[in-house]
Amino acid sequence: LSALPEDAKPPIVSAFAFDELPVLTVSVESSADNSALSQLLTQTLRPRLAQLSGVADVQFLGTTNREIRVELSADALSRYAISVSQVLHTLHSAHIDVPTGSLKSDTYVMSMRSTGKFSSVNDLLRLPLFADSTGSAIVLGDVASITDSIADREIVARQNGTDVIVMNIQKQRAANAVEVSEVVRNELQKIESEYGKEGIKFTLAYVSS
Repeated sequence: LSALPEDAKPPIVSAFAFDELPVLTVSVESSADNSALSQLLTQTLRPRLAQLSGVADVQFLGTTNREIRVELSADALSRYAISVSQVLHTLHSAHIDVPTGSLKSDTYVMSMRSTGKFSSVNDLLRLPLFADSTGSAIVLGDVASITDSIADREIVARQNGTDVIVMNIQKQRAANAVEVSEVVRNELQKIESEYGKEGIKFTLAYVSS
């Protein structure tokens, strides 16, 4: 430490096991857009690759996620004497995970990555908040607009100027890295053939063995 400059910040030392490093890092590109490719990878191909012998986990960087955007109107909340916290409580009671939102002008904006038991935006719009003095139900759609959209990507991956998704394959602790790499690469060749119409292409970026 004495050899470091005086204005240097304290070093951060992290412990890790080499088994935790991916045995394969692969870039994935397709003729489909990022949203469609993300859905295919996470919902269809991840389970397929995860069941291969010796594979412990399959992780992606640069995917696009579905986002449910809820915009609460301050005017409508005031009209029905409802607070933002009451709306949040109702959503949490319905097992909907809602992170902290942001206040923009007269609108409170929240984003959700999933709708829990709700299969559509219309189901959310009909979510009852409470009954007014006449017994009529005040629903979420009375105080909010809801859109089904795509979340902003936190990570953007590119290879030779092309938008790609990065896939990391981790092996099980007792598995042989060479054998796992071979099994996965063979499966990736099959996937490329099966999804030729989608133009899926896998490019090896890193191989540990």
